Amino acid sequence: MAALFGGAEVIMTGTSWVTIVAAPAGGKQRQVLGICASNRDTVQRTIKLRKNKGSGTTLVVYPSLDVPAGLSALMPFDSIVLDAADELLEMSTDATAATTEPNADACYFEVP
Repeated sequence: MAALFGGAEVIMTGTSWVTIVAAPAGGKQRQVLGICASNRDTVQRTIKLRKNKGSGTTLVVYPSLDVPAGLSALMPFDSIVLDAADELLEMSTDATAATTEPNADACYFEVP
């Protein structure tokens, strides 16, 4: 089997956590290479990132990032590896958008 690159664009829904990188299939690993958060709102937003188990257990909370209105920023982390079929990456913001919810793009590498 060959390794692959993948990615997704996700629109956040206020303070609710949304999955930005889903869990890998059993026996595989996903290494998250980068996440770019775009604040499409009219006010600054704090973007939060966490690694979670499917059971709802938070494994790691990464540093949050304040993104000014109308700008984008790369999330600050080294490397995130999802190596279990129930580990996933989630994001949220500090409040419901005044106009338009922020979105994020993630890029990952999947090892077979």
